[in-house]
Amino acid sequence: MSADCEGYYTKADVLVEGFTCPKADSDATALFCCGFSDLKYCCDDPNSFFPYEYGYMWWFELGSFVAGTIILYFELLFLIVIPIAT
Repeated sequence: MSADCEGYYTKADVLVEGFTCPKADSDATALFCCGFSDLKYCCDDPNSFFPYEYGYMWWFELGSFVAGTIILYFELLFLIVIPIAT
């Protein structure tokens, strides 16, 4: 079993030719094309390809971090400030 990774352009607009997984220099269990539209590699998880640019996923992660921080702030506010005020 093998998978074909189509060629793609990196963020620096460098063309990377398509390749077949597993590559000769990688793990034999890395049968699937994984990564992002601008950064592809072979891996063993068939659900690890995202049709977005690599940088997009970092912004998504940053947004989740900010939202989590705000939620934590308000949870601490209700746990600490409100009992003191009553």
